[in-house]
Amino acid sequence: MSKPGKAMTVKAWLTHWIENGAPLTVNDKHDGRVGVAVRKHLISGLGAHRLDRLTPEHIEIFYAKMQANGSKPATAHQVHRTFRTRQTVGKRWVEGDWVFPDEHGRSPSHRRDWAEWKALLVERKVRDGRLHDARHTAATVLLILGVPERAPAGS
Repeated sequence: MSKPGKAMTVKAWLTHWIENGAPLTVNDKHDGRVGVAVRKHLISGLGAHRLDRLTPEHIEIFYAKMQANGSKPATAHQVHRTFRTRQTVGKRWVEGDWVFPDEHGRSPSHRRDWAEWKALLVERKVRDGRLHDARHTAATVLLILGVPERAPAGS
């Protein structure tokens, strides 16, 4: 990440994503292709641009150069999809209004949430169970404690 107050480059932005966010937003099958699209194509082609000054024209020129240099249309399409995914994640990061965001302000990853739940069960020596089951247990305990039914139901 860039220093506070200093404009981030596309390279810094993509590098941060590939090292921190991508594993949580793409599945393992596509992880290799995403890494190639980012490291081989996007960083080398657009990495020097400041993120706040990147224009659609820069991106169009980049795609045209890719094809002029012999990249197959399918490769250009994969790179485009990767870049578009990163932009979408970036917008959610900035615009997110999450109740329980991750440390970057994004929607929590269900895989990471599951892994943290399982680690917590092991750490606390609690029998293995689904997080959904814990919700029901919590609701039952609240009812036993005399909390009105509507509170556990969320209404």
